[in-house]
Amino acid sequence: MGTRGDKQDEDAGLGLDPGPEGTGDGGRLKRGVGAVLGGVAYWAPVVLALAFLLHVANKSLKPALVEKQRLEQRDADLRSRETEQLRRQQELETQLEALDDPIYQERVRRMESQTDAPPAKVDSPTPYSEGADG
Repeated sequence: MGTRGDKQDEDAGLGLDPGPEGTGDGGRLKRGVGAVLGGVAYWAPVVLALAFLLHVANKSLKPALVEKQRLEQRDADLRSRETEQLRRQQELETQLEALDDPIYQERVRRMESQTDAPPAKVDSPTPYSEGADG
């Protein structure tokens, strides 16, 4: 059976102070504190890693995602503008090519000279004119 002396020898073998004579709680307190500190030391890497991940998520990831969304919207706007500009460029190139064509230039000149003159009158009856049978 364990006696007080055996208990003190056991605590002394662990390097624990049995405390003041007659109490015996000093050794248990030191063992309890040691167990708590051991648990904290055991879980500290996990807690620190989680804290680091939370920090990264809040300070780095969220702003990066917001910036990504903003850039995607800007990209869509720029692509639509680019499409419109390419369409306009093609239209202008077509006009430039037509302006360099001498046949087109003559047609434009004739149209401009005809717009100054009154429209020509048609003498022959058409199915849609007033004098037609039908």
